[in-house]
Amino acid sequence: MKKIFLVLIIFFGGINAASSANFEAIPRIEPTSGSYAFLSFTFLRILPESQEPNPCYGQRECKLSVVMTLSNSPRVSVALAETNSSCNTADCKTSTKTAKTMGELAPLVRYLGRNGTNSTRDINQLGTWPLRLCFGVAINGKWSGPFGCSPEIPRTNSCDILDTNAIVDFGSFSSDVTARQATGSIKVNCASEAYLRVKFNSNVTNMSLSQDGRMTASLKFRDLITGVGEDYVKVPGGNREIFIDGDLRNNNTSHTGPFSVPVVAIVEII
Repeated sequence: MKKIFLVLIIFFGGINAASSANFEAIPRIEPTSGSYAFLSFTFLRILPESQEPNPCYGQRECKLSVVMTLSNSPRVSVALAETNSSCNTADCKTSTKTAKTMGELAPLVRYLGRNGTNSTRDINQLGTWPLRLCFGVAINGKWSGPFGCSPEIPRTNSCDILDTNAIVDFGSFSSDVTARQATGSIKVNCASEAYLRVKFNSNVTNMSLSQDGRMTASLKFRDLITGVGEDYVKVPGGNREIFIDGDLRNNNTSHTGPFSVPVVAIVEII
């Protein structure tokens, strides 16, 4: 049997999630004393399928952002695009003024390097609710209010790791097999939708599995949110699996017998 064993280190923390038909973001609520908390968030991306109208379409002066609002009042934000922002590449041909929907602006926001951006951190009194993440717009220098908001963000959420021993098992094979794929998984249970940051603590591309270096394996997390800087997995509520895919390559190795390689993966519940 040829196996790669994954030994997982799990970090627990407060967890929230915020998504809508328009964007994905990870809010953070860090309680202090009394009714106060630090508020911040990580903006991940605008969803390309968003049909929310772009209020900057055709405007002479307009700036867009994602904002965390407390009772519709802006608290912290991440800038998305300015009046004259534009791109003209193979996968991005649009501008702040010409995109009719926020979805059409998604390539521009990615092109500007805004995906995966962290907001500032600000302390606020949470006596007034609801807390939401929204698009924000300033036209001719005047704040015009939030739009395209997420549902209300819960103050607390919970997520448990049910199985911390993922095994990617390539099974038995003869020396003439040149490639093999296999999958392992981590089992989690979250009270509601959540985002998890995942990574390996070492290079897991073309790991040598034999003394002659002709048998290698590579690992990767499945269903990563692309283009956001770090590796995030979106997990719906309930019992779910986070999959790790393995790809084995064999170039006529002289290695015989079973092998196993310990790999450390870090799953951070944000």
